Amino acid sequence: MTYVKPRQVEIAPEFPLITVLALLAVGFCFMQSSSVGLQWWLEHNCLSLVKFSQLINSKDYVPVLINIFYSSFICANILQLLVSLYYIWSVGHKLEQFLEAKGFLLLLFTTLLTTWLVMFFEKKWLEGSQYNVGPALLIFACLGGLLVLPTKKRHLGPVDRSKVVQHEETSLLDNIKSLDPKFLLLVYISYEAALEYYIRQHNTSIVTIQPLMGIFAFVWGMIFVGVNLSVSSEEAEHRPMRNMAKKLYKQMRNYDLSEKDAILAVSKELKVPYFQIKEWISK
Repeated sequence: MTYVKPRQVEIAPEFPLITVLALLAVGFCFMQSSSVGLQWWLEHNCLSLVKFSQLINSKDYVPVLINIFYSSFICANILQLLVSLYYIWSVGHKLEQFLEAKGFLLLLFTTLLTTWLVMFFEKKWLEGSQYNVGPALLIFACLGGLLVLPTKKRHLGPVDRSKVVQHEETSLLDNIKSLDPKFLLLVYISYEAALEYYIRQHNTSIVTIQPLMGIFAFVWGMIFVGVNLSVSSEEAEHRPMRNMAKKLYKQMRNYDLSEKDAILAVSKELKVPYFQIKEWISK
């Protein structure tokens, strides 16, 4: 029986499509705003409390959704851009691994809708002409969800698969990617406070985060991921292995193996029962 050697096995989960799309959205909005001017971009594409209230009262919901998108992905300066890109990737792809693309997309979508409704009811504490910009709400939701995930490191397979799974991070990049979620949260809160103070000194029409909206987004992320894991904790625990099995199965089929032989090869490679591989492949 021919099967992929251990060095060919990819330990990464499925391609983090939604995370990558979020990164592209941030980059796209920043390039567009840089080409026409940030203030012009804000006035034509982003939400202020006055604009939000007018659109809601007139039941013009499509522009609301479009403006929410732009407001949630535009960065006011290069610092906000770089920090946002790092946090979206570092916490986003981990959550997407457990929630999968549909679940992660639903988390981001519901976060934006619910937190902007919070802003609508928080209006008595806000200035109506200020624009709320930046992906802080999404990042806080992801950080909240990441804190719910188990912190104990788990093997993606049996212990004797030492040639397949690398258990020790040796590079600086690996150490950065494995930073504790609580540490990342504290750093991000400090960064947001400093960024808000800096921007207020230069442009009083921009707000990068409202405390109540940030807290709500963080709690919503915890609730969303917590409910997801409680409903399907066993399934979520096996998602990394299941994703690996699917990738390996596709590689086997590329070698012109039959479905049965490909499943058997994956079973031998991952040391997982045949029936379990077959069930994962069928989903």
